[in-house]
Amino acid sequence: MLRTRDRSRGGTSGGGSAATIPFYVDAILWHDASDASSITDTGTFTWLDKSVSGYHSTQSTSGNKPVSTPAGLNGLNTVRFDGVDDFLTMAS
Repeated sequence: MLRTRDRSRGGTSGGGSAATIPFYVDAILWHDASDASSITDTGTFTWLDKSVSGYHSTQSTSGNKPVSTPAGLNGLNTVRFDGVDDFLTMAS
């Protein structure tokens, strides 16, 4: 569902319209690489879905697992896929 939020403060002036920005609510999937607590790799790589949907992603084949790197970008955790054969699956 797409909604907009009024970004103006105190209304508009000069007959212009209020500035709005789109934002999404009710996300279906939310994987947050910067939240290292949502990622585990103890035999099976698991990335927890932070939305209410519960679409957790997993990979148990070691050659197909992405790599979670603490402080990988600007001090935040990252998840890197090799672009060849790394992928995650979700239960249907």
